[in-house]
Amino acid sequence: MNPPQKKKKFVSINQKILKESIRLIEREGLDRFSLRKLAEKIKMDPMAVYHYFSSKKELMFSCLQLVFKNFSPNKDSVSKGKPKTKTNLKLSHSQQPEPDFLILQEMIDSYRKKYLQYPNLCKYLLIHPESIPPEIEEYNHMLIREIDRLVSNLEEARLIRDILVDFLHGFCLAEISIAKKNKIQNLELESKFQKSIHFLVRKLLRS
Repeated sequence: MNPPQKKKKFVSINQKILKESIRLIEREGLDRFSLRKLAEKIKMDPMAVYHYFSSKKELMFSCLQLVFKNFSPNKDSVSKGKPKTKTNLKLSHSQQPEPDFLILQEMIDSYRKKYLQYPNLCKYLLIHPESIPPEIEEYNHMLIREIDRLVSNLEEARLIRDILVDFLHGFCLAEISIAKKNKIQNLELESKFQKSIHFLVRKLLRS
């Protein structure tokens, strides 16, 4: 097998390991996920997995990189200062996102959707902040830049960012739990989130 073929095979197996890892993590949960279980699923010797990933930590980081690949929510909107989309939710006039705040709310909602799609990996991210992929670091910078644009105070922008992110994570955890327990329709929970984040953003940025 020539070098290009070897590289192609390596990349193919690498991606297979990552995709199956993500499926297992989201289906089984973080506590039940193991390299041995992964190896059984993809019919590999457990030690062979270490040929592609030197540790479980490296594997988890690579999973996060794959999940957040090209994750740059409304980057064009942020750079131009214009919202990219309009909400389809039926909100009262007082609950409609104000133009200045809409970009920020879109950015927050884009992460929420990713969290709901990959809750266990996002939980891992919270537990192991050292595993933050570059895309999330850039997302954090974008949040701060957008908030700073609205408040013109970098220190205050960082504080508001932290409050919004904490609220976002808390709401997502509650949303997942409520949806599983009561089987509430996504639209109902999404409406509640949009109203809550609108209220919080307006209060924080106008205080």
